[in-house]
Amino acid sequence: MESRWRMENGFYRKTVLWVILLLTGFSCDNFSIHKKHLVHERPNIVFVLVDDLGWNDVGFMGSSYFETTNLDKFAKESIVFENAYSGAPNGMSSRICLMSGMYDLNTEVRNRTESLRIEKLVGDSDLVSNFTFLEDSAYTMAEMLKDAGYVTGMFGKWQLSHDPTTQGFDVNVGGGIESSPKSYFAPYQNLDIQAPEGECLTDRLTDEALRFVENNQNNLFFLYLPFYAVHTPIQGKQAIIKKYRQKREEENQNNPSYASMVEVVDYNIGRLLNKINELGLYKNTLVVFTSDNGGISAFSKQNPLRAAKGSCFEGGVRVPMAIRWPGKIKPRRSDMPVVNLDFFPTFMNLTQGTHPNAQALDGTDISEFLLDNKALKERPILFYSPGVLQTNEKGECLDRLLDEESEASVRLGDWKLHYSLESKETLLFNLKDDIGENDDLSVVYPEKTNELKRILEAWVNDKNRRNFNSAGLNF
Repeated sequence: MESRWRMENGFYRKTVLWVILLLTGFSCDNFSIHKKHLVHERPNIVFVLVDDLGWNDVGFMGSSYFETTNLDKFAKESIVFENAYSGAPNGMSSRICLMSGMYDLNTEVRNRTESLRIEKLVGDSDLVSNFTFLEDSAYTMAEMLKDAGYVTGMFGKWQLSHDPTTQGFDVNVGGGIESSPKSYFAPYQNLDIQAPEGECLTDRLTDEALRFVENNQNNLFFLYLPFYAVHTPIQGKQAIIKKYRQKREEENQNNPSYASMVEVVDYNIGRLLNKINELGLYKNTLVVFTSDNGGISAFSKQNPLRAAKGSCFEGGVRVPMAIRWPGKIKPRRSDMPVVNLDFFPTFMNLTQGTHPNAQALDGTDISEFLLDNKALKERPILFYSPGVLQTNEKGECLDRLLDEESEASVRLGDWKLHYSLESKETLLFNLKDDIGENDDLSVVYPEKTNELKRILEAWVNDKNRRNFNSAGLNF
């Protein structure tokens, strides 16, 4: 079935959860910290995630090449984070961070990319098949919201397991283990979606999302819209491609097919926002727009950022992000560093949700910053990349810029340390002065280098992670 409508009341799930909480000594005082902003009604939540969209591939982040009129208007009504990050530089790991609220290294998941890299380093071919999906025991954001009384729907790329309806979603259209469609125009071939020939996948997913909003306009709902676009294959609408072919090149941005895909995403986000307005849901719907990681260097230039998807340098992990909640979140631009791990604890607060083990969450509740502009405490934001990405069926790297070494990095305040787990090269940057990560300051500031290296070392070496030690991937 291309969609599953499972309208469960959640009574059993909530009862089990509360038994767990009581047995683990979860007190009323602990629960109250998740209710501190509930002087308002709980919002609907709409979360739009674009795949492989670069940090500045939208107008509101400075591009004049990409035409994103709907997103630019949306950004003016939102808080725009200029220092927003994905939890990892590749899609599956980043989505694990988002949905579990934990770094993927803190889950039981091993993605195929990591297995390939370790196999390359130690020659153990058995590791290639030793990759897993998000375990059913993981408590997802969707499960938390469903248990809090929300109807949950997801339309698009899931990738974390075979069936998202086993992990909190009442409705699923298009979501499974697939990382990309065979084609963006029907027949889609590898997606369980029946469609007339030539239908655009991005349009179809939005159609399904609009139907979900209409059907649940009188319920609290969580709409997760993770477009497959703008991931490969790069296939745009011909009429829009023609327009971009006539535009001048801007800072090496000159890929009409990719630009067409970006514009189609923008158009459909406009449709969704218009539907929210038409149904009178504007004021009580919190809308998030962001990307799962940096853009792919073959199609999207990350200037002035260094590197691209797959790398722990800024071009691989810094993403566009805007959050709108009319009358609650003041529209503004912020340089406060945030990461997609923060959404789980933030939504848990705003929706009166709970978690059987909230201490396991790696993100920070940023609701006080969103609503009251209360500054966040400085905290480290960590990244890990297994290295090899974008390989063909022979295991050959399709983009030499993505054939990186296994690496990790940490940002704390304006400082960022980049460390190769293979060559042991250590680089230190001040992002306030050097957003492009060009000037290594590790020798100039040895104390700061050692401080950040200790943070990163403790994280990477914690619990003898995976097969890192067998591959020499440690400090």
